[in-house]
Amino acid sequence: MTLSDDGGRWLARNVIADGAEYGLSLVEIFRDMDRWHINITPFSHETHSTVYHPGTIKITTNGDKEKKPTVQFI
Repeated sequence: MTLSDDGGRWLARNVIADGAEYGLSLVEIFRDMDRWHINITPFSHETHSTVYHPGTIKITTNGDKEKKPTVQFI
């Protein structure tokens, strides 16, 4: 699994985003108007075509919305 140039969507058992920790969550990362957006929402129901990651997704942005975030699947 990797973050494409357009973004990605995953359901992950754990998420760490710039040091903040979340449990089972849906992660959406996308680019719009040359800025990167990250949405992390608690899991509420199954969504078609969402890739499941049984471990942790670690996201690092360094506070810069114009640079592509670093995403690690652990």
